[in-house]
Amino acid sequence: MLSLILAADGFNVVGMDISLASLHRLKQKTKLLDVFQGDADVLPIQSKSLDAVVCLGSWRYFRNIERVVKEISRLLKLKGVFIVGYFPPAIAGIIHV
Repeated sequence: MLSLILAADGFNVVGMDISLASLHRLKQKTKLLDVFQGDADVLPIQSKSLDAVVCLGSWRYFRNIERVVKEISRLLKLKGVFIVGYFPPAIAGIIHV
């Protein structure tokens, strides 16, 4: 998992998921991450505070893509990076990350 690799390399990683079960599994793997439950439409993170936002495998679940993009834009620093990994449902069972 990318977040675990980055945290192990000394990056400050914040994990967010709408699923408490997913967050619980993540916290069992490591104590290096700060995690919280939330919706990507409104994130309780200070504006212009993130160097990067990585969104893997969840893009298709967002109800309002435009609102999510605006929220991520609010969070990113001026030269921040936004990475999206989108896997269409047709190939979801084939890919194992």
